[in-house]
Amino acid sequence: MNQDLNKFYRTRFKDFDPSLSLNPLTEDFSQLSHLDSVKNRVKLLVKTRLYDRPYQPGAGAQVEGMLFEFGSFATLKLIEQMLIDLIREFEPAVDEIIVSVSEQIPGPGMTIFIRFTVIDLQEEASLEIIYNRVR
Repeated sequence: MNQDLNKFYRTRFKDFDPSLSLNPLTEDFSQLSHLDSVKNRVKLLVKTRLYDRPYQPGAGAQVEGMLFEFGSFATLKLIEQMLIDLIREFEPAVDEIIVSVSEQIPGPGMTIFIRFTVIDLQEEASLEIIYNRVR
């Protein structure tokens, strides 16, 4: 029974590979399974702007808009809390979220580091997203 549950959880999260590359054996779209799938969904959620999803207008963050704010400690903490709330609300497969936002010095931009565990598997994953200002 325990092996059946383990197999179920390992195949529970699947998505298409965002590059839409073809599997050479099956000539079908490649799939991301489990941990890579959840990491991809979190990354897409963080990069989504508010109102980009018609049926989920609240699913998104204004990280790009915050790039031009003065990079104070309070602004960075606000972004961290905003991302934690966003992931908790819209990604049910994620637990124990830790977000760290730092300003790129020198250079205009910020780095977002997200660490989380996947529910039911207790596997830890980390993700780094880099935003740059372009004028």
